[in-house]
Amino acid sequence: MEPLTETAATKNAATETGAPTALTDQAPADPAATDDMLATQPIGYWSGLAHATVTRHLRDVMATIDVTQPQYWVLNRVNTGPRRRAGRRSSPC
Repeated sequence: MEPLTETAATKNAATETGAPTALTDQAPADPAATDDMLATQPIGYWSGLAHATVTRHLRDVMATIDVTQPQYWVLNRVNTGPRRRAGRRSSPC
């Protein structure tokens, strides 16, 4: 199976007509949408929108300190170190 690709011509044509692009089956956001129209969107729409917004914000903030998300995960793990429960010794294995 080949990955989906999009040419500049396809992207421009879809943008001009307001039609969905070749990479998605969803229509672009409508700035004139009413609250009633937005209220009918499924929870997946809203969770996807929240995910994209939070991820974009986090990446923008990390970019200000010149760190990528995987680099942050490593730094965060190194900073906290391994965690052990009180009263338990670490196993020799």
